[in-house]
Amino acid sequence: MFKNSLDVFWYDQASPFLTQWFTNYKDAKKFRDEKDAYLLTYKGQYFVVDSNYIEFLGLDPEADLWKKINKDVSSAEALEKVFAYLKTIKPED
Repeated sequence: MFKNSLDVFWYDQASPFLTQWFTNYKDAKKFRDEKDAYLLTYKGQYFVVDSNYIEFLGLDPEADLWKKINKDVSSAEALEKVFAYLKTIKPED
């Protein structure tokens, strides 16, 4: 449930940002670690972004959430935490 809805959230609109895309987690994580960036998912793929992209989504890149999930939304546990966080800052109408 969380994965499908958040995949669209991360990439539901075009953005002016250059992102790095990966087909496997290991490469994406390595790149994320080297850049101290954020690892997001989209339909079975991974992409790595900087804090400007997170702000573009209307999120706070300094929120405690990112520390709790190590800036990596790829696990089910991380997705649950992100989903809960989104509900607190973007309540449903």
